[in-house]
Amino acid sequence: MEAKFNLPVPGAPFVRSGCLLPLAVPVDYISDATVFEITVRCYGAAASFELYEDDGESFAFEKGHSGVVKLDWDGTVGHWTRLGASSKQLYRIAGWETIA
Repeated sequence: MEAKFNLPVPGAPFVRSGCLLPLAVPVDYISDATVFEITVRCYGAAASFELYEDDGESFAFEKGHSGVVKLDWDGTVGHWTRLGASSKQLYRIAGWETIA
């Protein structure tokens, strides 16, 4: 079986309305200093999403040493908040893109 679709945005994935899709700029390698530059694609209605952060090496998360970057989209504007006790910041929110 084969199906063909005309997408409103070329290369757009199939996602539901109210979806946040965090996309990172590709990096050549990952080191201790790597911080992922994130652009959040926002599809349709209001939505929220959380990106998890920890040191990536130990079991310190078991003692509460972790955090989240909470992404909130109200349908027009995006906001982010860093919560928790992670010793490492893995993500930097570079921008928001509205996809109709």
